[in-house]
Amino acid sequence: MAITFTDRDNKIVLKSWGRFKAVMKDAVEVGDLLAPYSGAATSTLRLADDAGGLKALAVACEDGAAGDEITCALAAELQAPYTLATGGVATQLYFIGSTDYIGSPLYLDDSGKCDETTGASTKQQVGWVSARDKIFLVPGVVQAATAGSFTTLCASGAAAFATTLEVTGNTTIGGTLEVTGIPTFTGAVAFNGGATVASAKNLTLTKGNLVMTEGNIVFTKGQVIEPINDGIDGAKTLDSSYGTLVCELTNDSTMTLPTAVAGLRYTFVHKSGDKVLTVLAGTSDKIIDPGDGGVHDKLYDDQGLDCHLTLVAADATNWVCTSVNGDWTGADS
Repeated sequence: MAITFTDRDNKIVLKSWGRFKAVMKDAVEVGDLLAPYSGAATSTLRLADDAGGLKALAVACEDGAAGDEITCALAAELQAPYTLATGGVATQLYFIGSTDYIGSPLYLDDSGKCDETTGASTKQQVGWVSARDKIFLVPGVVQAATAGSFTTLCASGAAAFATTLEVTGNTTIGGTLEVTGIPTFTGAVAFNGGATVASAKNLTLTKGNLVMTEGNIVFTKGQVIEPINDGIDGAKTLDSSYGTLVCELTNDSTMTLPTAVAGLRYTFVHKSGDKVLTVLAGTSDKIIDPGDGGVHDKLYDDQGLDCHLTLVAADATNWVCTSVNGDWTGADS
């Protein structure tokens, strides 16, 4: 451990910067860390508190009761007090021990105090130890996120990022995460309380998969789309997921449906005018021809140019056409 810090009462203000007057919501002591308070018309600052997620922005330069107007500062250098023994002998107290590390950071703790240990909620660094008997508090300085991970930066309320958010470690946001730029996550992303993507926005995965260990992906509008943009050459067996395939063919190709399960649905959009796209039913399954109503093993289209076909599994055997455009022909294997 770098230091063992003792947050002394009766601190002495050596220097302060950005001094101003403010009315206190809570009783405070010299050196207490203060946070904004907007809950009443009679006071403006309160004790900062890591457990309550109340980040500090000022330092108390005077003692004061609740309702008192005192002098505050945006930054201050504070000294530990002296004790007086019998006969008036003064003994200097210290914030840290003789073998502890000077220059170590200090973090917001509870009830306006600071500590050498990073707070569980705000993670706010509020200053550092400048000497064994002195600390420098600058709580309003914006702290950059450290590499690796940051946790519960916003334990309540919204975390808003207008520019790129890049997360390389573990992150927990207890409130709303609002990203108006482009977030980059190189680790895992877990939505424990649900996730909402605003309308007209996309949730894009450039690599990897969207994995559901519990629950469902529910679409109130639209559908799952599996775009195939680099060409289908030969054959592709589809998995049993509800969706759409946009088929850009490099050669004549066959798309094999999964085993029919009532409710499964696929839409094929054939975009290559000089290639043949064949849709083949699985073993023992059949496709009802949209043209003549016949029952076949497969349908094929050699016209392309945005011809489309939508098939829905009516039961465990039959695929029926619910929408068609173009010249699709039924055939048997």
